[in-house]
Amino acid sequence: YSISLHYTMAQRWPAPKTKPKLSQEEFDDAVRTNIEDFDMSPEEAVKSAVDEFNLQGYDMTCVVRTAAGGDLARHPVSLATQAITDAGGDADALAAAYAQLSEQLDAAEAAGAPAGKDGSSPIQEVSAVALKSSTLAAVLDSVRKLKEGNAEPSVLKAPLVLARRLMAFSLDIRDTFDDVRGPALVIELFDAHPSDLEFQAELATTSECACFREEQNKEQLMERGYGERLLRLLQQHTASTSGVPDPLVVGACGVLRSLTTADDDRPPSSKAFMNARVLARQHQALSVLLTLLKAKLGAGGVPEPSQVEALAAILAAVRQLAANEEICKDFSDAGGVVAILKCLATMEGRSREAVRCALGALRQLTHSDGTKRLLSEQDGAELLLRCAALHEGEEDVIEPILGVLANMTLRQPEIVERCVSSGVIDWVLAVMAAAPASALVQRQACILVRNMVVRNTELRPVYLGKGAEAIIRAAKKAHPKSCTDVGSAALRDLGLDNYNA
Repeated sequence: YSISLHYTMAQRWPAPKTKPKLSQEEFDDAVRTNIEDFDMSPEEAVKSAVDEFNLQGYDMTCVVRTAAGGDLARHPVSLATQAITDAGGDADALAAAYAQLSEQLDAAEAAGAPAGKDGSSPIQEVSAVALKSSTLAAVLDSVRKLKEGNAEPSVLKAPLVLARRLMAFSLDIRDTFDDVRGPALVIELFDAHPSDLEFQAELATTSECACFREEQNKEQLMERGYGERLLRLLQQHTASTSGVPDPLVVGACGVLRSLTTADDDRPPSSKAFMNARVLARQHQALSVLLTLLKAKLGAGGVPEPSQVEALAAILAAVRQLAANEEICKDFSDAGGVVAILKCLATMEGRSREAVRCALGALRQLTHSDGTKRLLSEQDGAELLLRCAALHEGEEDVIEPILGVLANMTLRQPEIVERCVSSGVIDWVLAVMAAAPASALVQRQACILVRNMVVRNTELRPVYLGKGAEAIIRAAKKAHPKSCTDVGSAALRDLGLDNYNA
C-alpha cells in the first residue's frame, strides 16, 4: 500500500453513482419466486434475478448472488469471521483465524474483478459476505482484545492489514468503520504506541483506506485529532538523527491528503476544505511538510524507490493542504516552490508518479499571484518544457504542465512574455496537434492560449500565423463538452469574430 493507494482503488472501484440499494432479502425473494413460480433451475433463477435488477438500475454490491443467498453460515468468510470472534483474546487462535480470512481475501484478489455470468465477481461476493457477517467489526474487536492483553505492536499489524484489505474491497464496508468505533480505536492505538514508527505507518495506511470516499470517517478522525497527532509525529522525528521512515511518511501524508479531499459525493457537503485550513493554519501542516520535503531531498543523488514514493506522498499532501492564497503564499515564502522545483528536476524522467504529484502541487500553489511570479523567476517555464520533453506522450503529465502554465499566465503579461521566450507557443500548438483525442489536454491548452493572448494582444498574429485557429476549432469539434467554452474564449481573444462557429 503506497501513495498510489487512492489511484489504484479509484481505478478498480470507480465512484459510485447513486442507485437504489437492493437488499439480500429482496434478491432472495426474487430467486425463490423464479424457482417456485417459473420452474427455473437455481442457476437460471439467479441469472434471471440479476438481469432483472440490473435492468431496473439497482445497486447489487451488497448482495450475495447465489441460490443460497442470505444463508451464509457455511461460507468460508463467515466461518473465518466466527473463528476470529471465538478466539477472544487468544493470540495464537487469532493468528490462525486471521490466516483463514486472509486466505479468502487472497483467493478473491487472485481471481480479479471480471464479472461472472451472473454479474458477480469473487471480490464482490467476499465483500457482500463480509459485510453481512460483520467481519470488519470482528477484526477490530479482536484488536481491542489484543490491546487489552498488552499485545506487542507487531501482533497488531496482521489484523490492521486485514481491516485495510476488507475496506479496500468495498465502500459499504468502509461505511461501517465508524459504526464499529474504528476512529476511536485508531486514536487509542496511536496513543498506546507513539514511538513504534513501523506500527504507526501500518495504522496510518489503514486509516487512509478508511477515509477513501467516506466523509463520516474523515470527520471522525479529524475531530478526534488524528491529523494533528500525525503532524506532531512527523515534526518530532524529522528533527531526529534517524529521520522519518519512508513508510510512515507515505502513510501519514496519505491520511492528511484524505482528510482534506472531498471525494465522497453522497453527503450534501464536505468538511475537507475546512480541514485543510485547520491543519494548515492551526497546526502548521505545510511548514511540517516542507521541512520533511527538504530533509528527504537533502541527501542528494538519485533517490531510492522508497524515497521517491515518500516524496510523491508529501507533494500530494501539499496540494490538498494549500487551500487558499494566504496558505500558498506562506508556503512559497518559506521556500516551498523552490523545494518542489528541485524535486521536479530530480524526479523528471525517473518517476512519473512523483512528477505528477510535483506538478499537482505547483498547479495548486500557482493560484497565488506571488507564487506565479516566483515560479517564473526560478525559470519555471523552462523547467516545465524540459519535463514535458522527457515525458512526451504521457498525457497525465502533459495535462498538469499545461495547467501550471495556464495558472502562471492568468492576468500576468510579464510572465507571458517570458513564456514566449521559452518557446511555449510552439510547444502548446505541437501538444494540441499530437494529442487530438485527449479532451483534458485540449481543454487546458485552449485555456493557456487564451490566457497568453488576452492581455498580450501582440501575440494574436503569432498564434494565428502558426495555425492556432484550425487546431482550436478541431478541439471544439472533437470535444464539444470539454472545449466549446474554452475554445470559443480562445478564438474570441485571438481577435476572431466568428469564435462561436
